[in-house]
Amino acid sequence: MDAPDRSRNRAVACWPFSDHGSGEEPDTVPLQVLDPDGLYVPPAELECPDDQQWATILDFLDMTTGISDDPVEAVRQSIKGLEPGDGVSLHRSGYPEADTEGQGTVVVNRDGRAVARFGVSLADDGRWLINGGQGCASAGVDFNY
Repeated sequence: MDAPDRSRNRAVACWPFSDHGSGEEPDTVPLQVLDPDGLYVPPAELECPDDQQWATILDFLDMTTGISDDPVEAVRQSIKGLEPGDGVSLHRSGYPEADTEGQGTVVVNRDGRAVARFGVSLADDGRWLINGGQGCASAGVDFNY
């Protein structure tokens, strides 16, 4: 079996385009990122059957007090719409050496599909809280306002 192709081809250019004076987009230069050892783990991608999603960013979050010692439990206590068979778990993404201390992502899986994901942060009191989220509109999983 062949190893999966983990390369990504992209084109890069100077940004913003408006700084180039002519009003035309600048020329791009090809860039290829390689990960031959497969170390990078991509973020969990939502699988929404109807492609409709919601997203919330909690800009002015009070970081003094968290919700739970466990990031998964902090999400469970902060959202509504979970069904009995839903899986709720911490998802590691990025490179193994990346400094993600105090940050994480909790994913809600339903019927083998990721239907919501929530960013979590470690509060000043050492407990976790949600800093934002994204989900499939049809799943009914959302913040417990």
